[in-house]
Amino acid sequence: MSWAESVLSVWEWGKGGLGHQYDIHLRPDCQNCKTISTLPLFPPSTPSPCSTLSTLSSTMPRTSPLVRLAGLSGALAIGLGAYGAHSLASQEVPQERIKAFEVANRYHLIHSVALLGLPMVHRPRLAGALMVGGMAVFCGSCYYHALTGDRQFRKFTPYGGMLLILAWLAAAL
Repeated sequence: MSWAESVLSVWEWGKGGLGHQYDIHLRPDCQNCKTISTLPLFPPSTPSPCSTLSTLSSTMPRTSPLVRLAGLSGALAIGLGAYGAHSLASQEVPQERIKAFEVANRYHLIHSVALLGLPMVHRPRLAGALMVGGMAVFCGSCYYHALTGDRQFRKFTPYGGMLLILAWLAAAL
């Protein structure tokens, strides 16, 4: 098989979907598979040979936008943490700026994880909006000060903290 045929075969796999290719190549033929429409909430201890990737994906709940936002925010927190640790370590910066960066990064990461639970609260949009706004204002003003040394946005930091408190209270309602 040439490299062009190899690439073409992978392309063909993608057009039909991975679940379809799983059915064709990896799972033995089974007449009962076409009749299974959902998986039980608590599957039996011995898995059915008919369960397929496509059946599983059709019964999984849709991912909340807050969960997706939590993933992006967490990735950003980790990236900023690594950047700040290396950037600030290589510079001669006052201890106050290093502490501001560490506080911003800690609150950013904690609230990124907290976003994961917000789809389960009574008012997820309210709590999510307050939490994202609080993270942006609180962490953003701390990050800005820590990385630039400019204090002009530090006056907004307490307002971000108040938004975070309101977000936690909204989650409790």
